[in-house]
Amino acid sequence: MFASERRWSIPLENQPKVLNMGYAVHGFLPVERYQLEGLWCIHLYQYVGELWIDGLALPIRPGYISITPPDAQIEYRYLGRSEHLYAHFSFSAMLPEQATISILAMQDLQDDFRTLQTDFTHAIVNWTTRPTRATIKLWDILWQISERSPAPATTLNSVHPAVEQVVKMIELRIGERIYIAELAHEVGLSHNHLARLFQKSLGCTISGYIQKRRMDRAHHLLTTSTRSIKSIAIEVGINDLHLFNKTIHRAFGVAPTQLRHMQISRTSISSQHTSSQPESKSNS
Repeated sequence: MFASERRWSIPLENQPKVLNMGYAVHGFLPVERYQLEGLWCIHLYQYVGELWIDGLALPIRPGYISITPPDAQIEYRYLGRSEHLYAHFSFSAMLPEQATISILAMQDLQDDFRTLQTDFTHAIVNWTTRPTRATIKLWDILWQISERSPAPATTLNSVHPAVEQVVKMIELRIGERIYIAELAHEVGLSHNHLARLFQKSLGCTISGYIQKRRMDRAHHLLTTSTRSIKSIAIEVGINDLHLFNKTIHRAFGVAPTQLRHMQISRTSISSQHTSSQPESKSNS
């Protein structure tokens, strides 16, 4: 039985814990069977063969990449010398099912193969000397392959791909005047269709989402930087300072200067409280 569309649910919101990664050569034996207890595995292939996972067969071709889940019964069938890159990893805490990401068990990377091969190789060469860097690189590779072939929406709460694209566009243009009709045109939808998908996926209007993201960034800049209020207003796409002041007051109940002073006061009190704590005597 071939299962080219077999998928796993993987908790990619959690950073993986890498146990091992490297370059391997197989094929000295025509068949190898094994199990990785508690470990996920990723392979990047440069040969022709066959992978069986719990009785399901997946074809291996140069430029393919596979993910195998923990504790699966794995069988490789080789046709000679077989070279691949691999990594074994786990996750510290499994997230609830609704928070996992769907990822294909096997897929053809096509034009992305060389880029991901380079990234994977960089992760491997850094593994022994810079394990954190290697882990982050592997995490990014996992996200990239999950996003190449997203699973079709199956629940009311699933985010439509067009909505995901619009959200990314909004983040890149938060300091500009954003026209919803232009966003809809760029993702190939009508204004009304996009508005319905946005409401269904995120539970808010597009304009409401844009306003929230502008206020989130404004709040961050006002409370963590000493930049002028005018420059912050411009960065979040509200060039009219009067309008910016009104919008901040509507969102947070105070003017921008008050919001900034409130944060400074809280930080000062927290610092004074920390410095006034008596030093504890150590028992050594």
